[in-house]
Amino acid sequence: MPAQPSPKKARVRMYQVGFGDCLLLSFEYPSALSDGRDERHILFDCGSTHKPWAGFEMKQVTDLIKQHTGGQLDVLVSTHRHRDHVSGFGGSATDDDFVAMAPHVVVQAWTEHPDIDKDALEPAFGAPGATVAQLRADVKTMEQLADRIVSWLEALPADEQAQRRYEMLYDLAADQIPNKAAVDNLKKWSEGGKGLYVHFGNGHQRLQEAVPGVTFDVIGPPTLKQHPGLRNYADTSPEYWIAASKEVLATLDSINTERRSKRTGARIPITALPIVERLRDSNAESLLNMVRRMDNFLNNTSVILLIKAGTKRLLFGGDAQVENWGFALGKSAVVTELKKVDLYKVGHHGSRNATPRGLMELWPKTPDGADPRMVGLMSTRLHTGHGDEDNETEVPRGPLVDALKERATVYSTHEMPEGQLWLELEGNLAGTSPFSLVPPS
Repeated sequence: MPAQPSPKKARVRMYQVGFGDCLLLSFEYPSALSDGRDERHILFDCGSTHKPWAGFEMKQVTDLIKQHTGGQLDVLVSTHRHRDHVSGFGGSATDDDFVAMAPHVVVQAWTEHPDIDKDALEPAFGAPGATVAQLRADVKTMEQLADRIVSWLEALPADEQAQRRYEMLYDLAADQIPNKAAVDNLKKWSEGGKGLYVHFGNGHQRLQEAVPGVTFDVIGPPTLKQHPGLRNYADTSPEYWIAASKEVLATLDSINTERRSKRTGARIPITALPIVERLRDSNAESLLNMVRRMDNFLNNTSVILLIKAGTKRLLFGGDAQVENWGFALGKSAVVTELKKVDLYKVGHHGSRNATPRGLMELWPKTPDGADPRMVGLMSTRLHTGHGDEDNETEVPRGPLVDALKERATVYSTHEMPEGQLWLELEGNLAGTSPFSLVPPS
C-alpha cells in the first residue's frame, strides 16, 4: 500500500463572530492529491449569540470561508448544538454557502445520530438506566423549559429585562433553545453517507481518509455506556429535568403573583410571606443555577478531537466540560498525547469548567525569558450575559486565562480591532518552531 502524502504546513484561521465559534484548519501539501487539489480544509462550528459590532453579518464570514477554502470543505465539525456554535448553519443568508462548499464529511457527536435505536444499550449508545431515549427526553425537556424562561423574560417590563441578573438568564436560556434550521441542515448535509457520529475511540478512520497524512484521535464525548457520569444529575431522579421544570415554572408563577400583588395592592397571606421573601432574594440565582446545569449538560456532549500532523498536535474541544474531559484524562495513552499539544482551541470561550485543572497541569509553564512553545486560541466577547466575577463564573474566566498565558501565547477575538474579521496562524509541520501569527492582510 503506497504511503499517504503528508502535509507540510498547517494554517488556522479563527473568525471574528462575536460570542461564538468559527474556526478553519487548513493543511497544505507539497503536491496535488488525487483530486488535483493540494489542500484540505476542516471547519469547526459557525455560530454566534452576540455580534462583535453593529452591522456585522455572518455572511461576511461565510464569504471568507469560501475564499479561504477555494470553495470546497473537506470536513465540517459541529461540536454540539448550542446556538453560539451552529446558528450560522441555519441562517437563510448562509445556507447556500455551505451547500456550495459541499463538505465531504459532517462530524457530530454520537448523541445527534438520527437512526440510533432509542433503547440501545450496546455497543456504544447507552447504559442500563441511561438510554438514548432518556437522554433525548432530557434534552427535549430542557429545551422546552428554556423556551418558557425566555418567553417569561421577554414579557417583563423593559427596566426589569435590563437588570444584569435577567440579562444573564436570558442569554444562557436562549442558547439552549434549538436552532431548528441549523439542526435540519446538518442532518440534510449528512445524508448519503457523509454523516460521521463520533464518540471516544471511534470515527478517526473516516477523518484520516478525508485528510491524508493526518491522524485524528476522537477523545470525546464518551458514550453513556463508557461514562454514565455524563448524566450524573439523574442520580437524584431519573426524571430530574421534569421535576426541575415543575420547580422552575412554580417559581415563575410565584414571582408573577408577587408582581401582581405589588401592582394591585393586594395583600399576601401571612403564611406565604416567608416564601415570597425567599423568592425575592433568590429567584434569579435559582433560575440561573438551573439554566447553568442545562448549559453544562449539552456542553458535555461536545466533540473533542486531538489532531496530529507531522511534529504538531492540535486540540479542539468545543465546549466540553469536566465530566466529558474527565473520561479522557483517565486514559494514560490520551494523557501522554495531550502533554504534547502545540495549539489549543480554548474551550467554552474561556470558562473555568471547560479547561479542567487536570488538563492545564499537563502543560508546563514557560521558563522566564523563553518564548512559549504552545499557542491558545480563544473566541469570546467580554461583557456578555455569561457569568459574573462575583460567583467566579465570568466568561472568559480571568484566573484561567492568566494560567494559560503562563504556558502559551494566547490570541483572543475580543482583542481584535473592530472590522478585523479573522486571525491567522501558520505552522511548519516538519519543524519544532511554534505556530506563528500571520500579519493581517
